Parts: sequence; C-alpha cells; structure tokens
Amino acid sequence: MKYLTNILKLIIFFTVLGVFFWYSLPLLPNFSFWPILLLLAIVWFLIEMKINWKNKKEIKKALMIGLFLMIFDFIFENSGFYLGLWKSSYSLFFVLTVPIEIMGVTLFGGTAWALYLPRKFNRIYSILDILIFSIFGALGEFILLSNGVMTYLGGWISIYAFFSYMLTWIILHTLKYKVLK
Repeated sequence: MKYLTNILKLIIFFTVLGVFFWYSLPLLPNFSFWPILLLLAIVWFLIEMKINWKNKKEIKKALMIGLFLMIFDFIFENSGFYLGLWKSSYSLFFVLTVPIEIMGVTLFGGTAWALYLPRKFNRIYSILDILIFSIFGALGEFILLSNGVMTYLGGWISIYAFFSYMLTWIILHTLKYKVLK
C-alpha cells in the first residue's frame, strides 16, 4: 500500500508541475524554466536527504546513480544535438550543448529519485515508475517545445522521447537493483 501511495504522490506532483509550467511558461521569460526546474530538483534532493540522512550506504549509492544519470544525459543530449535531432535554448550557461541547469537536475534529481525508490526491488513498482517517468518526461518535453525552450529537429518526435526516457529509466532501475545492490 505504501508503494501505491508513493506512485500516486508522484503522479500528482508531476501533474501539478506540468500544469504549472504549461500555464506559467508563456508568462515567464524563457530563460527562467531551467533554473526553476533545477531549484525543484534541489528541493527534492534536500527532502530525500533529510529523510535518509542516517543511511550513508543508500546515500552513497544514490549519489552514484545521480552522477551516472548526469554523465549519461550529457552524452545523450550532446549526441542528439550533433546528430541534428534536437537543441535546447535559454540556458544561463551551456556545457557544450547541454544546459548547466540540466546537469544539476540530473545529478540532484537522479540522486533524489534513487533515494525515493523502495530499498528492495518490487517489479510492479519499477514498471509503474518507468512508465510515469517516461510519460511525464515526454510531456515535459512537449511543454518545452510549445514554449520554444527546446526544439526537435531531424525527424525526432515525442514518441521517441517517450521510448528514450523508458530506456533510461530501465537502465537506472537495473543500476539501482542489480549493479549496485
């Protein structure tokens, strides 16, 4: 039951976040999206650190997952840009083609996500988590596209984003539960 509650909280949180960005991005300067997203990832990270501060082993594992996600995303985003598939705009600073804020989001958000997950593998929970992050990741990109913060090029479409998020989260679940056990 606890797992179902966590899944519902995640769906509600992502829905509220999506509605917030859908209605506020047209009113805010484009350069404000990435810092807001980074701030939210840091807040989530701090909440999870406060909850898990006694479990040093899990924190270390979660930091490794966050670092992995940051490096994986950095390579993926740069590859996509250089292959002519997408580009991001309006960052405060780019590292090659990746917004510095996204590097922070993947590090802090990935670490928070790893701390948020159940300690023991649960197949249903993992499947739902992968689906939720894939759906809301693709919807998030749609919001970015709609507001000119991101641009798809060269035939890249939202369904590809969905499957790339799915593959990423399958890799992250495998890393958490199989590699770093």
